[in-house]
Amino acid sequence: MSAENDRQAPRSRLRGEAQSRARHDAEQTAADLDQTLADTDQLSSDTDQSRSDAEQVLAASDQHASDRDQVAADWEAAQIPASLESDRAHDASRAEREAATDERDAAAAGRANVTAQRRDTAGRRDDVAGGRDLAAAARDRSARTRDEEADADDNAADAREGQSAAPVGHDGAIDPAPAMRDAGALLRTESALDRAAAARDRDAAAADREAAAANREQR
Repeated sequence: MSAENDRQAPRSRLRGEAQSRARHDAEQTAADLDQTLADTDQLSSDTDQSRSDAEQVLAASDQHASDRDQVAADWEAAQIPASLESDRAHDASRAEREAATDERDAAAAGRANVTAQRRDTAGRRDDVAGGRDLAAAARDRSARTRDEEADADDNAADAREGQSAAPVGHDGAIDPAPAMRDAGALLRTESALDRAAAARDRDAAAADREAAAANREQR
């Protein structure tokens, strides 16, 4: 059994190192995505504030145009077109009303642009959230793979300990360390329970991510 353990040790060590590297890479990717999401959220907040300010300016411009239009309409209603001077005044009033209409059109175009930019920002935020979901799913797959490998290692250890518990030698002596085997089995059982709890947590988190993705698609 010692020779078998000696052969197993390098493989276990290499597998452990590979798992550690994979875990580190997945965690680093997740951290980078989280930072990107935080930066995007901050940019979105700043952009939303700028757009709110722009909308206030546009609303004031629209109100100003409406006021100009109303003044021109009131003036025209009070005039009697009986002379060339009056005709010129009417022409000036119509020009003022046309300018007011152009100002309102420009304000409406500005609001449409603000709305389009807000939708674009929301789309980028959803893209980042989707990327974070993909990274989380990759971490879950990696964790499940590690759990499966750990379960396989535990089963192999149980099998080896079961074999080592058999009588050895010509005198029928029994392995003198059953307490150590029991302790190892207990640790493996506790580890398996921890892995099962972590798997349940991952499943719950995955369900939350799916619900959030569904909400994003409905918007």
